[in-house]
Amino acid sequence: MRIRAWYVHWDGDVHILPQGTKADPVLVAVVRDVFPSMPMKMVRGAHPIVPFMVEADEEKRDEWLKHGCNAYEAPHPECRPLSVWVMEDVEAYLKNAKNLLSG
Repeated sequence: MRIRAWYVHWDGDVHILPQGTKADPVLVAVVRDVFPSMPMKMVRGAHPIVPFMVEADEEKRDEWLKHGCNAYEAPHPECRPLSVWVMEDVEAYLKNAKNLLSG
């Protein structure tokens, strides 16, 4: 729902922006489940979808409380669909994906 709202708000001018974290492949999979051809860019640009996770980081928690999952009004607007995930969620997703691929 958040990814679709972000896409619609920006008239499709959005992309996946990896951050070099363990959550990157999860973000790509989640976004491409909704929009299979969503481009991925390695540099920050307009309207990115990022693997932002709040998890035990007070500054990130405050940022999330201020702007939410879709930070339209943030200094650098971004969609953060994994913001409510914790690392255990990411690891479980990756494990499940690995099991599906090997099974």
